[in-house]
Amino acid sequence: MGKLTDTQIQEIAVDHLQKWKDSFEAARTPLGDDVDPFLAHMALKKQIETFEGDRVSIRADLETGNYRDIVRELPEILEGYGLNIDEVDQDDPSFTKLCSSVLRAKERAISLYMDRLEGKGPRDDLDAAMDAVAGPLTSPTAAVAEPVDEGPLLSEVIEKYLAWQEKLPKDDKAKVNDPSAKANHIAALKLFVEFYGDIPIRRIEVQHVFEFQDMLCEYPTGRFRLGSPYREMTLKEIQGMDIEDTLMIPTINLYMNRVKLLFKYAIKRGHYKQVNPFADYRLSDSRSDAEKRSRFSKAELETLLKSKEYKDNLFDKPFQFWTPLIALFHGMRQKEIAQLYIADIEMKEGIPVFSVVQDEEDKRVKNATSRRHVPIHPFILHDLKFMKYVEQLKSEGEDRLFPELPFVKGSYGTKVSGGSRNTRDHTALILQRKHP
Repeated sequence: MGKLTDTQIQEIAVDHLQKWKDSFEAARTPLGDDVDPFLAHMALKKQIETFEGDRVSIRADLETGNYRDIVRELPEILEGYGLNIDEVDQDDPSFTKLCSSVLRAKERAISLYMDRLEGKGPRDDLDAAMDAVAGPLTSPTAAVAEPVDEGPLLSEVIEKYLAWQEKLPKDDKAKVNDPSAKANHIAALKLFVEFYGDIPIRRIEVQHVFEFQDMLCEYPTGRFRLGSPYREMTLKEIQGMDIEDTLMIPTINLYMNRVKLLFKYAIKRGHYKQVNPFADYRLSDSRSDAEKRSRFSKAELETLLKSKEYKDNLFDKPFQFWTPLIALFHGMRQKEIAQLYIADIEMKEGIPVFSVVQDEEDKRVKNATSRRHVPIHPFILHDLKFMKYVEQLKSEGEDRLFPELPFVKGSYGTKVSGGSRNTRDHTALILQRKHP
């Protein structure tokens, strides 16, 4: 089958909207007259907060083009229409349109249901409101909507970029002259295409930068050398293997920089319309005292994420769950994490970031280079639904990200390693390995 038609996409989205409407109504338990008004109010408030968290998460997914969660639901959804997910071309724009349409339908259904819970619309109007939402999805105009211009394929841009490189004068700063450097330059671009496939360049967003970086952190050195066990293996076969000799941080930065130069060229030539997603990217391999940071082994990561605390969510306080993970994925220090305010979570060019700056009197940063904007890793943002936690804090009137941490001995970070023994061990492992 391969490509989904617009008619199929609209039908699936509308049906999914109806499914959510029915599930909301079925899950709602009317409160009797004998229920304490305060308890009834608290139950309603809790339900609204839950829906609001889901809505914020969905909107973030739509803004960033992250369809990971909805893709997990698609096999069951498509099966209801006699379709097999394995037979659908997930690289075709129609698949992206399906994911977006279903997510938008879900977000609309949640918004309308929340209006009813908050008393903004009478019960009898819900059906009409749902029908109104479904209307645009099934209208003839939507079915023949203009296709999104996703630009040329990566391979086409790379071909033009390399041809442009060849024509540059030898003394041009943008030219790669050294034969070895040129070969490595091409290898990095080929690896990028191997990782993502030969997709249109405008599909690439900031989240892809993190994914490419994560792959490079587990990528073997000398993959194509004679005698390398990975020489005849595909990248897909290599991924997930426990590899001892992986790329060092300076080499990872070189790979990322080579792709950044490609996008710089693509922007100047009009092939890519957004801000360079690789701009200002650089993994740091030193602290302010210039000591090297060690990277976690796969076994250490599994020890952390498969621990009983994380598997069974046995944490007493939110900071015990979040601080090791923020340190792990963002390279931030204990004090920097502990002192974060909700206001420190900002949007930069549509991307949520941690703003590590000295805005408050009780904040401290270790040195000038620590005053930075750190993009929030997709795993934290989407898989762990970090913004849902943030929205919960806002609804409770909190200012700080971890209000349970007291200001002791001139820092909020003093008590970070508190909690159960296992939690202390995990937190110490992360923070000491990142910043010994």
